[in-house]
Amino acid sequence: MYLKISNVSDETASIRSFSLVNASAEEPLPAFSAGSHITVRVTGEIWRQYSLANTPGSSDHYLISVLREQQGRGGSQWIHENWKVGDIIEIAGPANHFKLDESAGRVILIAGGIGITPILSMARRLQQLGTEYHLYYCARSVEETAHYGAIVNSTLCKNVTFIHDKGTTGGRLDVSRLLGDHREDCHVYVCGPYGLVEAVKSATRDWPPETVHYELFGADPSAVQCHKGDSDFTVTIGSTGESFTVPAGQSIVQVLADNGVTVPTLCEEGYCGSCLTPVVSGKPEHRDSVLTQAERDSGKLMALCCSRAASENLILDL
Repeated sequence: MYLKISNVSDETASIRSFSLVNASAEEPLPAFSAGSHITVRVTGEIWRQYSLANTPGSSDHYLISVLREQQGRGGSQWIHENWKVGDIIEIAGPANHFKLDESAGRVILIAGGIGITPILSMARRLQQLGTEYHLYYCARSVEETAHYGAIVNSTLCKNVTFIHDKGTTGGRLDVSRLLGDHREDCHVYVCGPYGLVEAVKSATRDWPPETVHYELFGADPSAVQCHKGDSDFTVTIGSTGESFTVPAGQSIVQVLADNGVTVPTLCEEGYCGSCLTPVVSGKPEHRDSVLTQAERDSGKLMALCCSRAASENLILDL
């Protein structure tokens, strides 16, 4: 699908927002749910995923925010330097690996930095629903807080606490204290740096797993490292019956690519979900940061870029 950039605005010195409309003005955009993302073609074969920050139900535009990462792989820098109003870009999606459970009685939202984008869409949806919620938004300073004006100048502001820690002591969010007492119908959603997500996961270790939701914008180091003792296994393509050996130190995606089987990938580190593939039989050993515990336990889906097999063979629905 092709979209046109209708507006560009600087949120901070390093975060820029882009409003995208259908290049065919007569057609509404596909619907999306809170927590959704789109995948955009940056240039050539380079694609990147960006969360949608606007209100679910909006069919006139998609709103994404892009952090310019100096130490990244170049995609965000290219976008900042090249995308301008009127440009036509190619996208895929929307898709959602970070879904909002709209049945919750109360919701705690926690965002760190650019992690505000899916969380802001959730806050907007919860406001629509009339659900009790509160958003804790961590950033270095007001000047480094994306969507600050949009939040404080809207009805969202009464449900938002900003935590700015630049030049302060004791200015960090006390996650343990915030999440120490769990109410039965309460859910928590967190998106941001690895350390913040890990702090929330640690503070909620006694919560029911289905009430804790998180999304990373980078890899979980423990999920992608090669493990001592990794052994060979085989993968079988369900549609053809072809089998290939996956040796230690090599991913399923790499082995399949070497044998002419292409699987869509973006991050190749287990946190974007682009390579999630149904499993017909066999037992996956999950090392991703996308699947919920319930999805892992079912064994019906796995990330081929980082996960391996706990059985001698996996048959994949490819």
